[in-house]
This record gives sequence, C-alpha cells and structure tokens, in this order.
Amino acid sequence: MKNFVNIFLMCALVLLATACDDDKPVVVPVTGIELLDPTPEAVPLEGGVFEIKKDDIHYIHARVTPRDGTDKIIWSSEDESVVFVNEWGYVTGIDQGTTTIWARVEGTSLAASIVIAVGGTVDAEQIAAPYRGGLTTTVTGAATAPNPDVVASLTRLTSRTAEFRTPSVRIPNGMMAFNATITCVLNVSMNTRGEYVLEGRGNLSQGNWAFVANGTIDGDGNLILDMDVTVDYLGSIIPLPIRYTAKDAGGMGGTFLGGVSVVGGLLGGASFPNIEATAVRTSPTTFDYKSATFNVPGVGNTSLDATFTVALTEDFQFVLTGTGGSTAARAPTVEGTGGRTGNVVLNWVFGVIGGLDYGTFRYTAEKQP
Repeated sequence: MKNFVNIFLMCALVLLATACDDDKPVVVPVTGIELLDPTPEAVPLEGGVFEIKKDDIHYIHARVTPRDGTDKIIWSSEDESVVFVNEWGYVTGIDQGTTTIWARVEGTSLAASIVIAVGGTVDAEQIAAPYRGGLTTTVTGAATAPNPDVVASLTRLTSRTAEFRTPSVRIPNGMMAFNATITCVLNVSMNTRGEYVLEGRGNLSQGNWAFVANGTIDGDGNLILDMDVTVDYLGSIIPLPIRYTAKDAGGMGGTFLGGVSVVGGLLGGASFPNIEATAVRTSPTTFDYKSATFNVPGVGNTSLDATFTVALTEDFQFVLTGTGGSTAARAPTVEGTGGRTGNVVLNWVFGVIGGLDYGTFRYTAEKQP
C-alpha cells in the first residue's frame, strides 16, 4: 500500500511539472528583419525613400524571419523633429526634411532602416495666379503641334485645393481638332524638393470627358500639368493625353530694394538710394506696394504706394498698371514692368498737382531673397 502511494505521488509530480512547462512562453529567435511599405503590395523599402506629408501618419510594418519570431522590435528616429515613430512602428511627419527610421531586434545586431522624406505644407493661395503657356497632345505615340499661347488660371478653393481653368481653347489633335474649356480641381501639396505637387480630376467641356490630372510647379513658377484624357471618337475610345506647360504670372510679391529717381518736374534729377518696398498679393492678379519713408526736399518725409494689376506678356514679362501716390499727393497713373527674376521698374506719374509739377517718381529695384 505504501509503495502504491509513493508511485501515485511521483506521477502527480510528473504531471504537475509537465503542466508548468506547458505554461512557459515559447521563445523563437528572430534571424532576419525587413521593413515593408504599408500598401497591399507590401513592397520592401530597405534602402529606399518613403515620402510622406507633414502631419500624415503611416504604419511601417517590420517583417521578421521566421514569421513567428518573438524578439522585441525597438523603433527609433534619427531626427524626431522631422519624423516621429512610436513603439509600434507608426510614423508621423513633423516637419519638412529627411531622416532615417530604424527597426532593431532587441538583444541582437539585426536591424533594418528606411529613409523618410517629409514634404512641406502649403496654402493654395501661394500658387493662385494666371499662367501663360502651351498645350500639347499625344496621338498614337507622336506629339502634335502645340497650341502655343494658352492663358489659364489657378484659383484657390480651400487651403489645400485649387481650380485650374482655361477659356475655350483649341485642342491640338492629329485626327480631330476641337475647342474646349478645361477645368480641374487639384489637391496641392509640397514635396521635399520644394515643388508644389498637383493631383486631382478634371473635365473637358467638349464631350464632357473626365480625366485624372497630375502636375508640379517648381521654384521658378514653371507649371507642368498632365491630363490623362480619353475621348470617344466615332465609337472608339482613344487615349488623348494633354500636357500644359506654362509660367506663373503672379510672382511679383515680396520685398524689393532699389532707388527712386525723379524724372521731370521741379525735382527732376533728384535721387534717393536704398529704398525698401514690399508687395503683398491681394488676389491672383493684384498686389499692394508700399515703400519705406524717405525725405524729399521741399516736400518732407514721404512714401510711395500703389495697387497694381499684373498681366503677363508673351515673353513672360510682367506689366503692372494701377493707382497710388505718395504721402503728399495721389498719382493719376502708376505703371511698371517686372521680370521673373524680380527686377522691377515702377513709375508714379504725378504730373501737375495743385499748380506744382511733381514729374515722375521712378523706382528701380530688385526682389530680395
């Protein structure tokens, strides 16, 4: 009987020990790691660049080998002022720039990394302007002769959207040229190269054809907008991609530095160097100018101001016309010209005011960085 009890106790201890072993977590060492783009295709990102926008949140998946590896993954960002990553691999774009995100296997030398670039944020008002450029279409792989002189506009709709619109224009086409108005509603963002990125959908009034549009505006105001148009021609669906390439007519805002000289009148020949002026865009085609105060003999301290409407010539020069004046008197005519590089010549044509001939105050200046 005693032996039976001993055997029973030994069996119970063996069963208890086995149960305790079953409760221990299974440890599976990780032998490899790679990072995946959070897309359905799960493309490995090792060594590549993953571009996001400021304030965007993305999940970067760390795939380990073997798949049931149990080692902990430690996430880190080389520059948290650009991209923040939490302990689960969610990254947030903080500010424009580029940094590296690391996923390291705890307790080992195994690691994987990706470079994440964060684009800047924009207000669509920054690109609201008239443009002048050419339309080119591609038919059966060959570009047609472009329509070289097409004026279009970008108008802000919200802080991050803008409408692209042309008047009725001739669409060059090797088979059937036609007139149509082009409109697009575009989302506006900025990439890490400082270019504005345009993405949206549009419509051709001829045939009411809808299309997808993508484009960029670089730092010099050059616009390229590609429109993925397909048309129904005699029952056949034909690709008719359209590209609009143009320059910005609204780049006259900013700070200017130059000199004021007086032509004609009582003060003819007088000059006033190093006068700073500012230009603030008040609409896609209008700007408010105001100079710093300077002392004019016989008149006293004065400053020049004007509200200009800006137009764009065929050779991409700015023509400015408007009204304005000075502290002392109003000018019936204010006119000027400007270039893409920022050089400007503005004329306040005062003429005879109150029996005194004030002549023309000419401001010649360069746009400051």
